[in-house]
Amino acid sequence: MLGGKALQVSGLVSHSLVNSQNIEFGIGAFKIEFSLAKELGYQLLTMSNSFKGLILYFLFSIVVIGLGEEIFWRGFIQRKIANRVTKTAAIATTAILFALIHSYIFIVLPINRGIIFLVFIGSAGAIWGYLYERIDNIWSVAISHGISSAIFWKYYFFTALT
Repeated sequence: MLGGKALQVSGLVSHSLVNSQNIEFGIGAFKIEFSLAKELGYQLLTMSNSFKGLILYFLFSIVVIGLGEEIFWRGFIQRKIANRVTKTAAIATTAILFALIHSYIFIVLPINRGIIFLVFIGSAGAIWGYLYERIDNIWSVAISHGISSAIFWKYYFFTALT
């Protein structure tokens, strides 16, 4: 599919989490653990080798991930920052914050790949911020965000599932 080929062209090869039962991280005695088997997106992704499963997975990615994050990042954070600085500075600041909040990626990726992903994430945040300012429509940005997330998770992290 197109998403997998685009990732190959960009030089990113898959990083499989298929055999992972949990994703966990901790500081000292404090530990957070996420069970992949119980995560809805993961469950939908494991069904995504069927057409129905693929549609459900993309809808989940668009509505839950894309819309949820875009309402917060572009609809709230970027607008609040834009009240104090120029729109360009607000877009850049929001994109940097958006990338930094995704630093959890270092839990599952080696540092060199994690840095590449953060650059992609920050760049995507800047593009979505610009689009949001330009067309003033959260849905178009949410759809783009959701599709991008779906492609990365399906074709980069969980390639062996399909």
